[in-house]
Amino acid sequence: MDPEGEALLLEARESVEAARSYRRELQQRLRGLQQARKQVGHWGLGGRAEGAGAGHEVKGSWAQSCAGECRVLVLAGVGVGL
Repeated sequence: MDPEGEALLLEARESVEAARSYRRELQQRLRGLQQARKQVGHWGLGGRAEGAGAGHEVKGSWAQSCAGECRVLVLAGVGVGL
């Protein structure tokens, strides 16, 4: 085979190997994404089933805290002591 043909063949082999390597990398990334999706789905379902009441408690205590702070600020703004 002539030198130009050999060079083209070598380039083609390198391209095929690079494509295979890239494919392996993409497959690994896909597996990682699939695992992450399963974990997020699992956490989402678990959170809804196990922590439904806890979410309401957090929201309630946060709202009470905000309301208390707002009351203090409003009263302080109008010059009324607690």
